[in-house]
Amino acid sequence: MLMIGIDGCRPDALLGAGAPAIEALIAEGTISVEAQTGARTSSGPSWSSLLTGTWADKHGVTDNSFDGNRFGQYPHFFRRIEEVRPELFT
Repeated sequence: MLMIGIDGCRPDALLGAGAPAIEALIAEGTISVEAQTGARTSSGPSWSSLLTGTWADKHGVTDNSFDGNRFGQYPHFFRRIEEVRPELFT
């Protein structure tokens, strides 16, 4: 699996950018142009929501300091994959 995230890039801008390498990856994979990571866009909380599948009120990240995170309770999806398939390399 390859997951590409471009901080601050709107999906419509990406799709209209004429980026052949990205377009080739999209053609062979899956893309979401409607993913939501929260009402306010800030890197720490948004990436935490994306990777944990929970909102900030659960994962605890409210700014870019990551203070107060609850990743032990709401781990990122790579940890969940490792729990089910420990032989995989993530």
